[in-house]
Amino acid sequence: MKSLFILIIGFLSVQIHCQVWTYRAITDTVSGNYKASSVQGAGTEWPYTRPLFIIDAYGDSINDTDIYFTKVPCACCANPWVMIKFDDEEKRYNFRASTNKREDIWFLEFKKESVRWDTATNEWIDYATDKDDADKFHNFIKNLKTHAKMYVRLRNDCRIYRCEFSLKGSTVALNFVFRETE
Repeated sequence: MKSLFILIIGFLSVQIHCQVWTYRAITDTVSGNYKASSVQGAGTEWPYTRPLFIIDAYGDSINDTDIYFTKVPCACCANPWVMIKFDDEEKRYNFRASTNKREDIWFLEFKKESVRWDTATNEWIDYATDKDDADKFHNFIKNLKTHAKMYVRLRNDCRIYRCEFSLKGSTVALNFVFRETE
């Protein structure tokens, strides 16, 4: 029994350390030309043990970029959220998530909770700026480039799913996607 446990731990360690970032330019009839990068992670729950983290950039702005997780449990219940932590940092990043029709993708939403009730005018106002959203987006990309590991928790009203991704090689992949030379 002890040797089986050691074998399983060894297999999971190899799987985590063998995560490789890929990147490429894609031409699609519907989407046109875009760039994509991805990495396969390690999940904690069968059959979702090989989640994918993908970034598709159709242009240079936040609105032209999709950042999402797939090959994970469905986002079919209400209130989907994604919490991300990098390395051993205390700070956690929380994102509202949206999904597709099949509910098999968790898209990160970079728009802040940007409406509040203004008691002076008695109406809802939008107080977030495009700069706030852009800063959150660029900080997230910077964290992907400068850390070694990303820990993810996908949560909705039905379940919590955890996975992790190696960020080794992310700088080259993300610089290709976003045409940066940092």
